[in-house]
Amino acid sequence: MSVRNRWFKLEDAISEIGDDWERAVREKSGDPTAFPWWIKSVAQARNQLEQLKIYVEWEKKKLKTIIPFLSSVEHWYGVPIRVLEPAGNLVSYHQNLLIDGDEVETLGRVLSQASLSKWDVLRIKNVVDNGRTYEILTHLAKAKGRILRFLRGDSSPYLPISSDWESFLLKRSASFRYRLGRKARNIGKTGAEMRWFKDASETSEFLAHMLTIESASRKVAAGMAVSHRPMEQRYYELLLPELADRGMLRANVLFLGERPIAYSLCYEFEKRWGQLKTSFDDQYAEISPGTYVVDAAIQQAFTEGAIEFDFLGDVMPHKLEWTKQMRVHWTIEMYGHTVIGNLMGYLKKYCIDTLRRHLRVGSTNASTVVQSLPQRG
Repeated sequence: MSVRNRWFKLEDAISEIGDDWERAVREKSGDPTAFPWWIKSVAQARNQLEQLKIYVEWEKKKLKTIIPFLSSVEHWYGVPIRVLEPAGNLVSYHQNLLIDGDEVETLGRVLSQASLSKWDVLRIKNVVDNGRTYEILTHLAKAKGRILRFLRGDSSPYLPISSDWESFLLKRSASFRYRLGRKARNIGKTGAEMRWFKDASETSEFLAHMLTIESASRKVAAGMAVSHRPMEQRYYELLLPELADRGMLRANVLFLGERPIAYSLCYEFEKRWGQLKTSFDDQYAEISPGTYVVDAAIQQAFTEGAIEFDFLGDVMPHKLEWTKQMRVHWTIEMYGHTVIGNLMGYLKKYCIDTLRRHLRVGSTNASTVVQSLPQRG
């Protein structure tokens, strides 16, 4: 087997192998956040461009592996820990490592690279339960005798689409159809109108409306409004034009007169829609503009022939009105064969996690859907 590899800075990788990288995302990932331009948007917003190291591997001139890495030092119980992470930890929804061929052997080879900084723990977020990356990590840990730790992440609802809108509605309950119609009638009585944003020339205007709505939302009190978070605002300034340039932007804004009162921001990728962000002006909560713009986005996905609407993020009541299907995610930590790595892995998994399980008190308010989700040790 003729294998060669090379480390890149992000800008150099985009310049030299950008097309191959995008092709690999389409073939192996399924998560558009793995595109190089998406990674660049979030890394640039966080001022971490220079920290990224891109590992690339070819076999007989065919690109087989691309993994962007970040290294950092954290302090656990006062002890410095060298943490290695894929760049997908910055932003991803269903993270998949871009590895072709013998995935377990390849990842083992990558992690033993002399040019890769020594690490005590490899942390990978948003790994789908029993998905491809989940299986790679579990098999590698078993083969190498490494401690693997699972931390529960989001349980993300998604709606499979296999019919047109009218046929879908006919299969839903009368109460569901009534609630949907009532929201539309309430909005209609106000004279509010919706506008869609898809083109690159419209991204600045959409972002301005988005920030206006965020600044009037209940997210402000919770410290979560994009309008009050400069780093996140910069991220969307960079990302929106990239989405629009590739025909992936699907955003709507609901206006009452000239005032924007709610928005929904989605992407479309390979006939799958993802709900990136949504919010509404809390002053108009009684007419439910927030759920209305999401309803409209779902209906538009049907109209455009989508095969899935992914709500992304964690389970929430309004998402469960549409679907009970969901993807369970984990943050998976694999501990390295270093003194600190072995010590912390043993301490975290076999002492602290075990103690927490014994002390955990079940919530009586938890959704039965969430209660039925799998647990890992």
